[in-house]
Amino acid sequence: MRRMLRKPSELVRAVAEKLARQKKLDIATVDDVIAEVETPKLRAILARVRAFVDSANLPSGQTEAL
Repeated sequence: MRRMLRKPSELVRAVAEKLARQKKLDIATVDDVIAEVETPKLRAILARVRAFVDSANLPSGQTEAL
């Protein structure tokens, strides 16, 4: 009986893992997320997309008048 009470169930472990992932994503930057991508080609594509998006928008969120 003691072993059953000490050992967390699959559901409890799954919920704990999901909460840990969510907490990690809440504090992660875009660079952190891109760095965790395992495929080098995909990581490079995401970095280029981020650079394109960053260069397309001013920090204030406003676009320049032409």
